[in-house]
Amino acid sequence: MTHAAEEIYQVNADNDSENQSSDKKSRSTHAVVTVVVAVITTIGGVTTAIIANSKDSTGNSGSATSAVVTLPVTSLPSSTLPAPPAESVAITSPKPGQSVVGRQGVQLTGTAQNLDGKLLRIFDLADDHKYYLITGVPVPVANGQWSFFDPQVGSTTPDDDGHAFTLTVTMADASCNGTLDTATPNGEGDIVYQILPAGCRKLASVEIVKRS
Repeated sequence: MTHAAEEIYQVNADNDSENQSSDKKSRSTHAVVTVVVAVITTIGGVTTAIIANSKDSTGNSGSATSAVVTLPVTSLPSSTLPAPPAESVAITSPKPGQSVVGRQGVQLTGTAQNLDGKLLRIFDLADDHKYYLITGVPVPVANGQWSFFDPQVGSTTPDDDGHAFTLTVTMADASCNGTLDTATPNGEGDIVYQILPAGCRKLASVEIVKRS
């Protein structure tokens, strides 16, 4: 081989070596680029998944919060009916502590409102702690006024002079009136009760003193 041929061979060999080196670098660079692209793709996929999950989570959270803050609707009554007026009974005469002559009796007067069909019955609560019925029939009420005359206070004897008697006005329902209307007097002609009969409710009273 001539010197010129050797130089040509050497140049070709060097070129082959450089080409091989360039190919290796190209393949290496291509591999690196491929890996980087794969990593970026993977990161993008993860990021997309995170964002999607975050949106789902936010949506679910919003839905849950909406369910929690939703309050039941309470319906209010359309109207409130006023309470019926309370019954009212008062004694205007006699006055508390007034002295009366037993055999002359005593006039009772007073007022009554809102009885709702119930009737007035009057008892005399004596110092023996018993209720003596002094109205054979219910006391009528007219224009909010009532009146009744008791012809005898206490006994017909002076034995109870100076004793106090409490005139008691009750509001009687049908049950109480039925009991009183069918009661049997005792030997002295009195209808007497230890306590007021059921259905008779005390609404007013006044204490008077018997004298001869």
